Amino acid sequence: MATVTAGQVIDSAVEVLHDDAGVRWPRTDLLKYLNDGQREILLYRPDASVALVNHTLAAGFLQTLPTQALRLMDIKANVSGRACKLTKRDALDDQRPAWRSDTASTTIKAWVYDERDPMRFEVWPPAASSGAALRLLVSVPPAEVATEEAVISLDDMYKGPLVSYLVHRAYLRDSEDAAMDALSKSMYALMVQQLTGRTAAELSARPEKASTQRKDVTQ
Repeated sequence: MATVTAGQVIDSAVEVLHDDAGVRWPRTDLLKYLNDGQREILLYRPDASVALVNHTLAAGFLQTLPTQALRLMDIKANVSGRACKLTKRDALDDQRPAWRSDTASTTIKAWVYDERDPMRFEVWPPAASSGAALRLLVSVPPAEVATEEAVISLDDMYKGPLVSYLVHRAYLRDSEDAAMDALSKSMYALMVQQLTGRTAAELSARPEKASTQRKDVTQ
């Protein structure tokens, strides 16, 4: 949940820049950089801004993400509640070579996704011409922050990377100077480190990594 305001992020950036009066870098410019930074973070952390949507499927096996979606993160289930499992295309091809021409259904049992084609996915059985719908978890653009009083659109834990991005953009304005260019690049590298380092920490702390995880949930 976001509670940090845009103004608080800007305050932290101003402290690094030593420009309290906003002579070199007006706060209005820093607010624009903040919105750019929220979008930049999604390049490294598409899960930083997500939405659950009920998505009506087109007829057939090939599906396109909703217009507001940037990337498919997961498919939770059919809207009816029935499970829908991620599977490998090779597995479907081996077990049911003609799966793309199977009888259409309103209940989807499996889905296939290729990272090289991020705006589309495939379903089996093929979706009927009407009545098939899935609950998708998708990455979506963060909402624009219009004023300093507004809270940021990302979670509070992204304040640090946002501050790094703002300082990066501020220094970038003077990138014709070699020293400023180096500072700008170092701040961008820090932002990436903050984002990717947090990813590694989260992966190691996932529930399925717990040593006490039960293998048989039926007992």
